[in-house]
Amino acid sequence: MADDSKNAKVFQPLYMTVMQDVIKKIHDGFYRPGAKLPSVRKLAKKYDVSYRVIHYAFGELATQNYLYTEPKRGIFVNPELKTGRFYRIGFLYLRINPMVEGEMAQAIYRCAYEHLYETILLSNYRSDENMIEKIKQYPHFDGFLVSGILDEKFLRELQQFHVPYVVLGNYHISPEHPQVRVDILNQLSRKLLEYFRPFKGKKIAALMGDPRYEADRESIQALRTAVAEAGAFIADELIATAGTDGYLECCELMKQQPDVLYIHGTARSGYRKYRLLKPEGKHPYVICNYPLDHSLSGNLYDGIFDQVIRLNLGGCSVAVRATEKLLELINQRSL
Repeated sequence: MADDSKNAKVFQPLYMTVMQDVIKKIHDGFYRPGAKLPSVRKLAKKYDVSYRVIHYAFGELATQNYLYTEPKRGIFVNPELKTGRFYRIGFLYLRINPMVEGEMAQAIYRCAYEHLYETILLSNYRSDENMIEKIKQYPHFDGFLVSGILDEKFLRELQQFHVPYVVLGNYHISPEHPQVRVDILNQLSRKLLEYFRPFKGKKIAALMGDPRYEADRESIQALRTAVAEAGAFIADELIATAGTDGYLECCELMKQQPDVLYIHGTARSGYRKYRLLKPEGKHPYVICNYPLDHSLSGNLYDGIFDQVIRLNLGGCSVAVRATEKLLELINQRSL
């Protein structure tokens, strides 16, 4: 039997069908900025839907700045809009849980909204879904912000949509791909130095991220710089990179009997497991760089960590810069 799953149409509520068609008509100039739309009765007949569906679609379009209502006069296209634009950008967050970057996503949304653009978050976290195919299910984008786990192959595939895109974060990619980077090396080394100064002459171990990724490689380099400037000691065997939760790496690091253990990123769960399974013996002073808000992190691990810190490397400001760069590229393309 033939597999029709790939050819099956994705279910879409009726109001979204109406919304997408109206947005496309604004983009194409069929409904000009400031123009009055046909009546609810006429559109309900055109789309073969109820009045309620039209009212709901128009309410959503008004919320997204496409339309506005004048009592007793009708519904009009926002006169601030320009033809040739959908006023929608996609934030593509690949293969990483987008909940981790809630503040960054909010910064992107706010920046785009100030320029009348809606932001749609698309993620394939814990999914086999192909992001390119996912984008095809949600048409009508003016551009994309891209972050997460990505490579040249994905970016080249993204070019098939013929719209601007900006890569957000530190990646070893071709200069042809617009990229807004974080100054990890300088910022992280300066911030870590503050926490390592009290441990002059001490042995510091570190559980770090995956060195296959440029941001993690730069974090390891920043760690080495901060330890050296603090007058502490670190060596290759005292730096472990966590491929999973970090438990096995913790076991190996503890054999080195470090005075201090610095945990960077997501490997904190591995150290928690280590402490639960091996509670005996002397434990190092543990500094955990926790990515979420301080108000949530204080009581998470029952005192297993001696110090929980949050090293903000300007993620929100970098997200805003990336959004502004994307909007600039969209404007240049529309001229």
